[in-house]
Amino acid sequence: MKKQILAIALGFIIMGIGTTTYAADKSTGSSAELTIKGVKEPGKQLGNAGSSITSSKDGFIVHSDVNGNQISSAYDKKGNWLYTIERHGAASLLKNVMDIVKEGYYDYFISGMEKVDRPGHNTIYIVHIEDSNSIKTVRVSNAEVELVKDFERA
Repeated sequence: MKKQILAIALGFIIMGIGTTTYAADKSTGSSAELTIKGVKEPGKQLGNAGSSITSSKDGFIVHSDVNGNQISSAYDKKGNWLYTIERHGAASLLKNVMDIVKEGYYDYFISGMEKVDRPGHNTIYIVHIEDSNSIKTVRVSNAEVELVKDFERA
């Protein structure tokens, strides 16, 4: 009886190893399969969001729409994450960033912002603000605000 159980268990182990090896060999098939499998970013779950992939000679960019925000994540050819830009419209601005910007630009309307994440770097927010006389772009990083562009209205 013990010999039969041992033989059955050994058979299952051999089948498991054979199946795993076969699956590993199949994964190197087409570049389209590898590209989609490489789309893994720490901390981000795209779920069933509508997305598209744009390829280039250096890698690819995944464009998604999650909770009304447009997200673009760039990867190199090996699937390593390079950066992510998350665009927020006026309806979905991040309150903590709005508060930091409003300290120095309290009379301005915040029309939108981009959140830029890169591996090994702090998050940067590019915020678009405007009033009746000008349109400005400011950068927020480490709770500091820096004016990047200033356009006067005609």
